[in-house]
Amino acid sequence: MSNSSDRDPRGRFAPGNKLAVGNRGGRQPRRVEDRLIIELAARVSSNALAAILDKVVEEARAGKEWAIKFIYAYLVGQPIARQAISISTQDALADWLLDLRRAQSRDADDAPDADDTDDTDDVAPDQDAL
Repeated sequence: MSNSSDRDPRGRFAPGNKLAVGNRGGRQPRRVEDRLIIELAARVSSNALAAILDKVVEEARAGKEWAIKFIYAYLVGQPIARQAISISTQDALADWLLDLRRAQSRDADDAPDADDTDDTDDVAPDQDAL
């Protein structure tokens, strides 16, 4: 436990407190991160980046969880906390979901019956689609 002299009257670390110094063991300063991004961009060509991303997609197709998470993180983004959604956004999402369900219902109504299918038109699913 720290001494009362280690804190100011509001409970914060007082100037000169050895525990309140800097960012020891924490996140690197933004300038270091910016420099890393510049150096990395200079060393990775667009062709190399495309090859790296192709490998990530290949790994995701193979079921590698890290690759799937990586792709979702950049294409879909992080889930929105329910509390953070405003009422207008909730209404917009509800309308969008209702429209989606209506479209799916129309598509199901327009789909051919099982006895109407023609076996000559069978096509294998696109393996390149993720």
